[in-house]
Amino acid sequence: MLGVCAGLIPYPHHNQSPRNTYQCAMGKQAMGTIGYNQQKRIDSLMYLLVYPQRPLVKSKTIEFCNFEKLPAGQNAIIAVMSYSGYDIEDALVLNKASLDRGSLIRFISLLGTAKKYPNQTFDRLMGPTIESTTRKPIYKHQVLDQEGIVFAGARIRSKQVMINKHMPIVSLEASAVAQSSGVVQAGNRNVEYKDVSVAYRNPIPSYAERVLLTYNEDDAHLIKVLLRQTRLILYYSFIFRVLCSFFGFDEQLRVRKNV
Repeated sequence: MLGVCAGLIPYPHHNQSPRNTYQCAMGKQAMGTIGYNQQKRIDSLMYLLVYPQRPLVKSKTIEFCNFEKLPAGQNAIIAVMSYSGYDIEDALVLNKASLDRGSLIRFISLLGTAKKYPNQTFDRLMGPTIESTTRKPIYKHQVLDQEGIVFAGARIRSKQVMINKHMPIVSLEASAVAQSSGVVQAGNRNVEYKDVSVAYRNPIPSYAERVLLTYNEDDAHLIKVLLRQTRLILYYSFIFRVLCSFFGFDEQLRVRKNV
């Protein structure tokens, strides 16, 4: 009796037993579609394939678990041959034109919380800082709206602020009576704010897919920003190989008569 992972293997009785075991372990790492609500959910880290495909050869288990409706992976066309020594050992030679037609999408979720403290102070969001000469927001505040939160669809670059949050720093100027009683009045309090903004720390630009404003279990304002990043990651596409040694163009990988 085979499980779900082993049941996805076509013709497993024609393979060696260790090969089926390897596929059961690596098949769990296949990237594809995770659910019908994948465009509406905000996970901490989510990898999605741009062009998932249905397998050309399927088994009964694929029909039972509806794997065709939520596919994972793509059908690759391979050539078992030698090419200029670049495919030595476990290296791969990939067609660059095929890679340019489709790549991977990486989703990143960032969190920011506006807290309220026992001394009646709370975090606050500040709008973008405007330059006096150009009357435009500074570089790190270019993707912020008037409320200090990145707007959906913005292209975010490195060191740009996504949540312009400021945390209070309270300095006490209470009287001797207030200090002895331990009670601090609002009039005897001077509140200063420190910049604790949430900035983007990746050299590769991303896009703000969605912004969610909600509350957490402590009834504090919670801001979630879902970032979309298109990135080509070969090691997730062909995980059974270690090294990609060469990117060949169509004219370099052209099939000849004597091959």
